[in-house]
Order: sequence, then C-alpha cells, then structure tokens
Amino acid sequence: MHLSDIATIKSGYPFRGAIKDAPEGSIAVVQGKDVNPNSGIAWHGLTKTILSGKKSPDWLQEHDIVVAARGVKNYAAYVNAPPTRAVCSPQFFVVRIGNPQALPEFIAWQLNQDSCQQYFDLNRTGHTVGNIKLQALASIPVVLPDLETQNHIISLQRTVNREKTILHQSIDNLDLHMRAIAKDVLHGKLNRGHA
Repeated sequence: MHLSDIATIKSGYPFRGAIKDAPEGSIAVVQGKDVNPNSGIAWHGLTKTILSGKKSPDWLQEHDIVVAARGVKNYAAYVNAPPTRAVCSPQFFVVRIGNPQALPEFIAWQLNQDSCQQYFDLNRTGHTVGNIKLQALASIPVVLPDLETQNHIISLQRTVNREKTILHQSIDNLDLHMRAIAKDVLHGKLNRGHA
C-alpha cells in the first residue's frame, strides 16, 4: 500500500518570508534545527512567533509524523507531547495516520529506513537543495506487519535511541575531561603521571 492509503498529508504552515522570533508570541514553530529522527522534536527550544499568514493553522497533534520536505535526507520524526499551539515550518510535511492498524511511531521508523530513503533519493527534485513533493511522499510504499510486530520494532528502536544518547553523553564527558587535562598541562599545572 501507499502512505496516502493510511494517512492524510499536509504541508507545514505557509509563513510569508522568514519566521520571526517573537518572545511574546504564543505559537511554537518546528524548524529543521529542532528535529532529530532519533530523539524527535526538541520542544523546549522552539522559536515562538506570531502567525503572519491568513491560513487557519492545523496544530500539531500527538502521534503526528513530521517529514523533512527539503534537504539531502528526508527524515521523519514522531510527534510526542507537542505544545498546545505548535505548527511546522513549510520545510516539513505533517503526516496524520488514520488507519488503526498502523502505529504512527512505526511508520516514522519505517520512513527512516534504507528502502524509503532510497525512494526519496530517486524522487527528489532540485539541484542544490533537494525537495520531495507531496505527491511523491503520498505515493511511497509502506508495509504494515501486525500490531505486535510494530510494537516490538518500536520498543527496539527506543532502546537503540536510549543507548545512543548514553553513548553520546559518555563521549561528551570524556571530551570535557580531556580538555580540562589539556588546559592544565598547557598551563603547567599538571605533572606527568597525575592525569
């Protein structure tokens, strides 16, 4: 089946021009810098703004999927616990699953796998910044195993993501430690054998 068989797909909010930071604004905007396909959306760092367009916003909802429409990788991220009034920038599509036999988090995982990424590579337009058109995303083939299998894969992916986070934190801590040692050595504060 195709993604459009199990979901509705819309473009992000059509901002006119640059998205202006307005600390007094009540609308949170998801942009490329805020999304990681492994860890999801960093809600705490979103730009706050005031909507400038005339279009009525379609607020992000729990269990939506955001898919990068532009760039060298068209990654997907599962929407978990969004703020009440949040929209995506136009560089994203919002996928809303309507089939109870399809778990949104599983579909997001599937869109990030090699077979779907190869599909995006073949259907990307533009020379400098690649784009995926809505119709191409709608036509991407998806596979729906039973719900137990989907849940199992989601559980495994969450474990992988946790392990990646722990590993990255350990590497960052070691880097900080090595910088501190280098600073002490280069300022003559550390003798050999005292690291």
